[in-house]
Amino acid sequence: MRKLIFNSITSATEIKRIIYQTELNNQNNVFASGHWHFKSTQPNCISYTNTDQNNYIQQAIHFKITNKFGFSIAEIAGEPNTQYNDAINNSSGSVDEFLQKCLEDLESRGIDALNLHNVKEDAHIYKYCYENGHILEKKHAPWINLTTFENFDSFFTSTSKTTRKVYRRLFREFDVQYQVFLDEQISEDLIDKIINLKVKQLAKLGKSSRVFMNQNNLDDLKAIFTNPNDDYKIFVSTLKCNGALVSGAISFIKHDTYYGYIVAMDDEYTKYSPGNAHVILNVQWSFENNLDIYDFLSPADEYKFKWTKNNSTPVFDIIIPMTLRGKIFGSVYLTKIRPKLKILYLFFAKLLNRNNN
Repeated sequence: MRKLIFNSITSATEIKRIIYQTELNNQNNVFASGHWHFKSTQPNCISYTNTDQNNYIQQAIHFKITNKFGFSIAEIAGEPNTQYNDAINNSSGSVDEFLQKCLEDLESRGIDALNLHNVKEDAHIYKYCYENGHILEKKHAPWINLTTFENFDSFFTSTSKTTRKVYRRLFREFDVQYQVFLDEQISEDLIDKIINLKVKQLAKLGKSSRVFMNQNNLDDLKAIFTNPNDDYKIFVSTLKCNGALVSGAISFIKHDTYYGYIVAMDDEYTKYSPGNAHVILNVQWSFENNLDIYDFLSPADEYKFKWTKNNSTPVFDIIIPMTLRGKIFGSVYLTKIRPKLKILYLFFAKLLNRNNN
């Protein structure tokens, strides 16, 4: 095999061009897609590629550069909306060598550290990052292996007696309507309704999310949700009781995998567990459409393990310092200061929500 040609690209026009030119392989998840990074055409973004002799992109990774308290930090473009960090790899060439060149170029530009979120054990970049970086946190992404069940009925039977009882109760007491919307069928109004439902739910629970803390993040997500592409399907489903929206889900389908990105529920219906019923109906849809994996994504919330029987994939937050400042950023800001800032944010967000109610 001939040697691949390494390229570093900072031009917004060129970044946009390569984003739409790059193809995913079967091992890449939706979050490595060029479509997911279509907003990565700002002055603070940089893309790296390895191309073959025919100028076809064989390896690619996209970064954004942020300034945090005076530290210059590289993250995967799309953060914090991106769930699984990874590079695209359509070559037999070494991803480790490709990533090493990326880091060398970042360092030459004065970047202090590379901060990666939710790197799965089966990610192309995992081995290099694990061996050369520092683990900030180990988490889990729960998932269901649908192939272990003969059909949906056998899956439903495997759930607890209480789960089945509450599920049937919902249909007995309400006129329940379950709808699925794919790609072009998804409207901005529908996305707004589900996102607003999630915002209210987080506020009531006093929880924080890197995605929902910033309106720009939500605007970027809405653009992704309402622009179909060839890399993956956009899947939205709703659950209504007597005409009222009680649960909404925004997910993605790629190859044989369902990625459950957002699930939102109206807390006024909590005692009827519409979120659980919604999961069951989404799983049923997955069986009917011949999917093999139902990925709940990280974090490993308790309700997810109820469905997966403790089956999960480890995911890691990793920092790779390039400078002494980068080491300080990881050891001081990320491990000590940021957790305290999050506690303060949650306290004031909960207080504000209480006052508004």
